[in-house]
Amino acid sequence: DWAVFTSPNGVHGTLRRLKAVGRDLRVFGRTNLAAVGPKTAEALADYYLTADVVPEQYIAEGLVAALRDRVAGRRVLLV
Repeated sequence: DWAVFTSPNGVHGTLRRLKAVGRDLRVFGRTNLAAVGPKTAEALADYYLTADVVPEQYIAEGLVAALRDRVAGRRVLLV
């Protein structure tokens, strides 16, 4: 349901790995995307992906606060 990216390196590594195994952006389908901060959101944008959530505080705690009510009962991939 959610892919949560905590760094630009995580974004780039994940997308490189998808390509290496013969997959593409379609794997995200209707998956919501979150980025820990603007640099991570920019890394997603490099692949034409838009973060649904970027917290005001660019730290793990800010990300948790921004997602708390949105991810309850959902599947979450933390990258």
